[in-house]
Amino acid sequence: MKHAQFQIFTTYENALHELTSLGIEHPYSIEEQEGLLIGGFFETVPTRDLKNSILISTQDEIDWDEQLTFSPYYKEGVVEIDLADFSSTNDGNILKLIAGPGFGDLSHPTTQLMLESLPDVVEGKNVIDIGCGNGILTLASLLLGAKTAYGIDIEDEALEHAEKNAELNDLPLDLFRKSLNISELDDSVYLINMTLLEQTEVYKILKPLNISGLILISGLLEEQKSQFFNHFFSSNYTLIEERVKMGWVSLLIQT
Repeated sequence: MKHAQFQIFTTYENALHELTSLGIEHPYSIEEQEGLLIGGFFETVPTRDLKNSILISTQDEIDWDEQLTFSPYYKEGVVEIDLADFSSTNDGNILKLIAGPGFGDLSHPTTQLMLESLPDVVEGKNVIDIGCGNGILTLASLLLGAKTAYGIDIEDEALEHAEKNAELNDLPLDLFRKSLNISELDDSVYLINMTLLEQTEVYKILKPLNISGLILISGLLEEQKSQFFNHFFSSNYTLIEERVKMGWVSLLIQT
């Protein structure tokens, strides 16, 4: 995939909606002197007929060290997240992350939304992080008191990156896998931070298993919320909490 950045000339929400419809994956935003930029990854980078932004750069090779500097917690080559910023009862736990191809460094609002909700839902629970990327939510869950936590991803590079982050934080390396046994899914809290299109594939697998429990979801734009519920949770659910940040939404659902 190719990395691309776009300068916005309307609203963030309109530009992001347009780029999402054109296939952007793992979008993030950064503030530069020339204004707000949206970056992300495409199979084919759109180069013309954009109504809300303009393409300013593309890269075939991604500089992961540079990408890490976009995190608000970047410090001397690593990301250091003080989890006390997200939990008043968590004192002294610092989650460290290194650069790499797995996504999740708090540079994007969806990861921020997920981490803001974690302290209230993971303590003493079994946690399944689906699409774990660099392992940020899996590792944070353990440091915030989860009983167990496993990260699932289909990308080998992401799993290797997550294992390196586990080692950096003196946590077990066997937390990250490509799949889990059905018995390991019972009585769990599920974390799903991915685009609506990606979530469609996840629910194709989860729905036949009739899994029940808490699901913390992000990766959705505000205007996609109705489509999400109509498609995946038309009945038999309770919306416990909703958070919004920069046009993105997170949902805590009991099924």
